[in-house]
Amino acid sequence: MTVITPLMATPKPTTYTYSIQNDFPNHRVEPTRLSQEIQASSIVTALLRIDTSGDDCNITFTDVLSAADKTTLDGVVAAHSGDPLPSQTQEIFSTLASDKTTTSGVFADLLSIPIITQVNGDSLVIQASVSSTSVFSAVFFQVTLDGTPVAGSGSSHLVGTAGISILARVLGVSARSHTVTLQWRVDGSVPGGSASVSPVTQPDSESATLSVREASP
Repeated sequence: MTVITPLMATPKPTTYTYSIQNDFPNHRVEPTRLSQEIQASSIVTALLRIDTSGDDCNITFTDVLSAADKTTLDGVVAAHSGDPLPSQTQEIFSTLASDKTTTSGVFADLLSIPIITQVNGDSLVIQASVSSTSVFSAVFFQVTLDGTPVAGSGSSHLVGTAGISILARVLGVSARSHTVTLQWRVDGSVPGGSASVSPVTQPDSESATLSVREASP
């Protein structure tokens, strides 16, 4: 028996062009809002991008739309207000609640914050502040986003208490779950080196805080 496998059609990115003056009710387009409206509709084919040039609004999908999806797209365009999205801002704050000590020469987690960003392309403003005590070693800190280092700082003191701060802004963050982490380590080449943050036993001099703020770019 011979089995004939039908050839699968290769997806072909397809652009649908609308007149900003004639097809949009308020004669303007807000691409981020329009993108969200298309993604929230019943259209099955994935949206690739939205571009505007002069009077043209070019909406590109990963493949040709079905007749039903094209009708839906016409309806989305006809209902699009063109108004900018409201500013999406949220801020999450975390502080170390227990004493911690590290002797690790590789970065280990000190504080973490999970955050679900609301809008594609938003930015994250990350701020960390630590006051720590070290013994026979410099102490190094870094913040990461989903495991990727974003910014760092080090303290050169070998014995005693000192503070550091880190401020970083990450642009173009996708709308999904993320984890921001503050990590620390000592100089692994120094035998007996250690560092500690003791907000419980040394509340007047030692602390660690981490904050993350989502904001529109």
